[in-house]
Amino acid sequence: MEPSGKSKLMIYFHFAIHGLHHKVPFDSRRLVFPPFPAAIITFTIYKLTSLFFCDSTHLLVIAGGLLGYVVYDMIHFYLHHGAPDENSYFYHLKRYHNQHHFAHHNSGFGISSVFWDKIFGTALHLRKLAKSIKW
Repeated sequence: MEPSGKSKLMIYFHFAIHGLHHKVPFDSRRLVFPPFPAAIITFTIYKLTSLFFCDSTHLLVIAGGLLGYVVYDMIHFYLHHGAPDENSYFYHLKRYHNQHHFAHHNSGFGISSVFWDKIFGTALHLRKLAKSIKW
């Protein structure tokens, strides 16, 4: 998925949000979402959910969303800097995510799961390796 090549603003926005991470994928300072934009997005979601849910439910929705995002980000960080054991779920995900970064930028978007890639037809097919990778 690429930004429209006709919009300089969209190209800049895409690069600022995600492109820099692809430029330097092993820079640990660029793996998590920047705090200031994250705060703006979180505040916006907070206000929007307050329109649709009562106080207690809306706080649970926010808490669940933030927890889900933190778990997602921790998995993403581990896929870049961890050393999962062969035959583990994370070993497969790390191979999958590396293919997204280094060979197939327009597919393999799943970080914590390949589920949505299968749904949207963007799944990668990893070949069997003769030897395992030692991270």
